[in-house]
Amino acid sequence: MEYEIITEANLSLKIPKIAKTFRGPGSKLPGFYNPEMAFSRDVAIFFLGYILNKWGSSGFKLLDALAGSGSRGLRYKKTFPETEVHLNDISSKAVEIIKENAKLNKLEVIVHNKDFNILASEKKFDYIDLDPYGSPVHFTDALFRGLKARGFAAITATDTAALFGTYKRVVLRRYGSINFRNMFSKEAGVRILIHFLLREAGKWDYAVFPHLAYANSHHVRVHISAIRSATKADEIIKKYVGYVIFHEDGSMEFSRKAYGTYLGPLWIGPIFDLEFLDFMKKHLRSYPTHTIRKLEKMLEIWHNEGKINAPYYNIHELAKMYNIKQTPKINKIVDTLRDMGYEASRTHFDPLCIKTNAPIKDIIYASRENSPCI
Repeated sequence: MEYEIITEANLSLKIPKIAKTFRGPGSKLPGFYNPEMAFSRDVAIFFLGYILNKWGSSGFKLLDALAGSGSRGLRYKKTFPETEVHLNDISSKAVEIIKENAKLNKLEVIVHNKDFNILASEKKFDYIDLDPYGSPVHFTDALFRGLKARGFAAITATDTAALFGTYKRVVLRRYGSINFRNMFSKEAGVRILIHFLLREAGKWDYAVFPHLAYANSHHVRVHISAIRSATKADEIIKKYVGYVIFHEDGSMEFSRKAYGTYLGPLWIGPIFDLEFLDFMKKHLRSYPTHTIRKLEKMLEIWHNEGKINAPYYNIHELAKMYNIKQTPKINKIVDTLRDMGYEASRTHFDPLCIKTNAPIKDIIYASRENSPCI
């Protein structure tokens, strides 16, 4: 097998040449490296930095549960050498590649060649990064079994066709929630994943809270904190589990109860922790990154939409529904809604959508006011 040396941020990686030729959400190849996931690895570095800054690094143990080439775990160790980093993969070939990459970067890490479900029964970690091929549903039991009483995790899902409602039966079967193709289906899929994690955590009496949840390219990524407390778990479920309700006028709302046409159950609380986003903004140049321009752009959008915990609307679909002949520029609608006293922002989920707390009548008013054909 032929190998090549590539660089991501501050890390050098020796990977099989074939491993880099695959694009999309992921691969089962041993030592697989996906360059499209470099952005998510950058974000994870800031999440770990935020955790260590707020809760300290003494005795901190981190696990890259399904390590592949080792790119995630080794970047953690390279950036935060004070942490004890474990990398695990069930593939013996992947483990060989991980060890070679650790040696290449002169990093001391602990490498395991085990089924993650077994490893999680043997050791406890402060932080687990779970980046599977496809859905994380087969690994979430092990995830919460392997966390300490207070822990953190970053979870990837690449089965976006299911989560985003393209395959309605699959999302219901895997995640226990209803979703279908609609203007809000992407964020609904992210919120369904958070609800699923909340439900799985509850089996182990963990309360879970998301610090950042987003969709990018072919994957969804959720960053959470977890604390073992049945009381807090019950409180969070009571407060933040609900539905998205669709109304005949095209409006949507979060609701604790399901009625009419709805999506869910899903998480209806915030999905952007503004304190974490402020940390990212402050330390954007503090850590080595691979996708700095994209980080800057996304961080600005996240910070704006993070102030608004409400569904977003596709302006083109609303224009068709309300017979607005020419769709206005989205930024103009956002500015008009802000001038009217509402919160309004573009959203990273869809470039054609606006997130706002304005009622539908005022969204339509702002659209008509800015349409070239009025």
